[in-house]
Amino acid sequence: MALIACSNCGHQVSTKAPRCPECGTPPQFRFCTRCGNPFGKREKRCPACGTSQDEASPEDNLQARSRSSGFSNLTEEEYTDEPELLRIHPSWRAYSFQLCFILLYVLFGVSVMLANFPDLSGQVFGGVCVFVAGSWAWLLCSWRKNRYWVITTSRITESRGIVARSKREIEIQDIRAVDVGFGFWARLFAVGHVIVSSAARDDSSIIIVGIRHPERVAKLIRDTRRTIRSTA
Repeated sequence: MALIACSNCGHQVSTKAPRCPECGTPPQFRFCTRCGNPFGKREKRCPACGTSQDEASPEDNLQARSRSSGFSNLTEEEYTDEPELLRIHPSWRAYSFQLCFILLYVLFGVSVMLANFPDLSGQVFGGVCVFVAGSWAWLLCSWRKNRYWVITTSRITESRGIVARSKREIEIQDIRAVDVGFGFWARLFAVGHVIVSSAARDDSSIIIVGIRHPERVAKLIRDTRRTIRSTA
């Protein structure tokens, strides 16, 4: 966390804050191309090292953010100077049934492998069961890792897919409704979903599924929308 100058009023504000405490403007900042220190967009020089940023290109800022955050594989598509309020992955509780089946497959495979069969058929069959369970677990972990939602001070982004990636965005100022729901089985594991509908397009919506405390996520989205509309 660092303090930067607000792009609207110049008041010191944290890079993690959703808005400036003085004027309510969402903080906007970039990263020094030399030292990677975050600073406000209205500043021409880095306050840490004094490097001029007038000639900095988007690629320079991308590399600076990569060095600052420790993500050397950050791409131009993923780069944004908007403060990230929340990044959400589906809760493991949403995959409780799949995890139970994987555990049963492993136990069944191990029990077959340990059984006294006259030939190697039992060991082979048990090994196949364990392999299938392991592959299933790997796919489940990969799917969860590559499905996430990012809430910034101006938009909500949904990313998913292991091989074929898809991405969807909704501007927070265009949000029409934010609804919270709990399915019957999901309620047993204390997870729910948030449906974010856009007023810009009738068929545009993002569903944040399988998360804990969805009402808190919905409140964060509503508060951010209220802040943006009050400062517009």
